[in-house]
Amino acid sequence: MRHIGVVCSIFFGIVSGRVIFVPDSFPTIQSGLNAALSGDTVLVSSGIYYEQIVWPGRDGIRLYSAASPDSTVIDGNGAGPVVTFPAGVSRLTELRGFTITGGRTNQGAGIYCQGSPAIFSNRIAGNAGEGERNYGAGIFCDYQSSPLIRGNEILRNRCSGSATWNYGGGIFIGMNSAPEIAFNLIQENECSAGYWNYGAGIYCDLRSTPFIYGNVIQGNRNHTGDRGHGAGIAVETQARALIFCNLIADNRNECPYWNYGAGVKVSGTAAVINNTIVNNICSG
Repeated sequence: MRHIGVVCSIFFGIVSGRVIFVPDSFPTIQSGLNAALSGDTVLVSSGIYYEQIVWPGRDGIRLYSAASPDSTVIDGNGAGPVVTFPAGVSRLTELRGFTITGGRTNQGAGIYCQGSPAIFSNRIAGNAGEGERNYGAGIFCDYQSSPLIRGNEILRNRCSGSATWNYGGGIFIGMNSAPEIAFNLIQENECSAGYWNYGAGIYCDLRSTPFIYGNVIQGNRNHTGDRGHGAGIAVETQARALIFCNLIADNRNECPYWNYGAGVKVSGTAAVINNTIVNNICSG
């Protein structure tokens, strides 16, 4: 039976719009999103969905798991990105409650953001950047994007392979972008095998202005390649980052020649305030 309901009560803060059920209303997440209008919610039942999601060019659509990231999985099946957000979407566009895994591409294997959506309470894990130049295996924030990335687990994503450059195993923050990154667990992400390995946890590119607070950034590694910079967070020249009230711990640069700033490495400008930065190690 096909169900498209009208929401009259509060559900995840929704007070209006239709609810489109996957797989009851539409068999795939992509087909449900394609049918959605601004203000609608696509509600996905537990299961594993082997898809690469391309968000429609309409702002204000919400994609929610009906259960939890443990039981509702979007698997890119070795292709990627798993989820792509176009330019023009704002924080009225939401992704909430999924495991995002199995993406593989050189930019944003897990989530590729050209726009500025709200990404809440997901597990973004096991995605791989495997090209000549790899950026943001977990999440890639493109030029001038400003997503809200809040309450997620960003785990075991890696930029590796034969790459010359690896930037942002967990999150890559592109030029002139201004994301808000809050209350996430960013753990065990890697940049490896490249000549330059920067920001295994988070990399902030030129002229970016990120707001990074309340996160646990732990156990991320730059290793194997020649140079390791900022295993926890790397802030590039001309970037202006606000970094406060984070736990930045147990991150490691393990490259054989040059290792700088295992916890935080700043080449640009950063306000680093009231963080706990402990047990970060450079070795090679």
